[in-house]
Amino acid sequence: MKSLLWCFFSSWLMMGLGSAEPQENLAQPVVESVENADWIKAHLDQEVTVKGVPNAKSAVSAAGHFFYNFDRSELTLFCFKAVAGTLPDDKKPSALVGKTIQVTGKLVLYKEKPQIVIRKAEQIVVVESQPATDRAPKKEVE
Repeated sequence: MKSLLWCFFSSWLMMGLGSAEPQENLAQPVVESVENADWIKAHLDQEVTVKGVPNAKSAVSAAGHFFYNFDRSELTLFCFKAVAGTLPDDKKPSALVGKTIQVTGKLVLYKEKPQIVIRKAEQIVVVESQPATDRAPKKEVE
């Protein structure tokens, strides 16, 4: 009788668990500003998403590597030459200067400075495609 009861209970339990609808992960990733140095230091060696506006120092090195730099931040995005050649034109440093982007990747230290290595184009998402200077309200001429 116990074994019959156990089989019934086990079957009922498994059916109940198997029929449950899968739940979506409703938690959104935390997106932090590249300017938040304390947050960046606290999340070293973790997968993070940061948001910022690359500045004019963002460029291609003589060796062909890409560097994305930000005002008021020590964080650098780095892209090796081999990967840089695969990035579309709209994700290259010169195309992103002044635009707001989000980047997801592992936050590491390189020569005591934080960086994220870009390994594929999907890591970079353009949030606002207009340069900051274009977003300023225009004054009407009288």
